[in-house]
Amino acid sequence: MSHRDITAHRYQTLRMEDVFYTVKMDFPQIENQLKDILKAEKMNKIQRNIRHRARCSFFVCAAQRGALPMGARGN
Repeated sequence: MSHRDITAHRYQTLRMEDVFYTVKMDFPQIENQLKDILKAEKMNKIQRNIRHRARCSFFVCAAQRGALPMGARGN
């Protein structure tokens, strides 16, 4: 029996009450979890960007003061 046949057979045994419960109860929780993940990822990106700008700012200012040659980078 192919995987497709097994899957189709299992779908025939689903009760609509179970499907409705899953859609009504589980999907909103999953949606909220996904939103939280995306929000955290966006915050991480913003923080990385801020740190990057601060680092670049430091080296530009140091180079302008003559403390670093232009084009020097920190590791």
